[in-house]
Amino acid sequence: MSTRRRTRWGVMVLGGVTGLTLLFLALPIFAVVLSSFNAGYIAKFPPRSFSLQWYGDVFRDKLMIQALLNSLILATLSATV
Repeated sequence: MSTRRRTRWGVMVLGGVTGLTLLFLALPIFAVVLSSFNAGYIAKFPPRSFSLQWYGDVFRDKLMIQALLNSLILATLSATV
């Protein structure tokens, strides 16, 4: 087997493993985001009905808005350093 063929095989395997790893890490995030649109009080996946109620509650709460602003400021400062 030539070196070129082994290298191509290695790149394909590495790409496949990398893709599966990223999928493994991203799927729970997508599940949480989808569950956040649930209309009920208990988070279920998949949600039976969709609602923006919880996002409205967050943006009406002054303490949550302040926490969000603090997080955005900290993220911006961290990204610039």
